[in-house]
Amino acid sequence: MIKFLRKIRQKLLAENKFSKYLIYAIGEIALVVIGILIAVNINNWNENIKNENLVKSYKQNLIENLTQDSLNISEVLFDLNNDIKKIEEYEYNVSNSAEPFELILKIARYEYEFKISIISDYENDTYKVLNSTGHLSLFKNEIVKELNELYN
Repeated sequence: MIKFLRKIRQKLLAENKFSKYLIYAIGEIALVVIGILIAVNINNWNENIKNENLVKSYKQNLIENLTQDSLNISEVLFDLNNDIKKIEEYEYNVSNSAEPFELILKIARYEYEFKISIISDYENDTYKVLNSTGHLSLFKNEIVKELNELYN
C-alpha cells in the first residue's frame, strides 16, 4: 500500500501536476487523521470496558464488606438483646427477693458479666483502595457521597 501511494506521489510530482498532488496530499492527511481517530475511539472503548470491569469488581468487594459489617452488627445486637433479657431477669429477681442486697452482691460477683460491645473496626478495605487509587471517581456522584458518609 505504501509503495502504491509513493508511486502515485512520484508520478504526480514528475508530471508537474501540483494541484492534483496537493489534493492527493490532503487526501493522504485525511486518511491518517481518520486512522488516528479510529485508534483513539478503540482505545476509549477499551478503557471504558476496563473501567466497567473495575467498577463491577469494586461493587462486589463493597457488598462483601457491607455484608460482613451487617453480620458483625447483628451479632452485637443479639448479644445486647441477651444482656437486656438477663438484666430484666436480675431486676425481677431482686425486686421479688427477701434480701435484695445479698442477691445483688451475688449477681454482681458470680453471674453478671459487665461488658460493652462496640464495633469500631468496620470493613473498609475496599473504600481505602478506592480512595488511594482514585478509582472512587469511577462511581456516580450519589454513590461516592454515600460511601464518604458511611466510612467517614
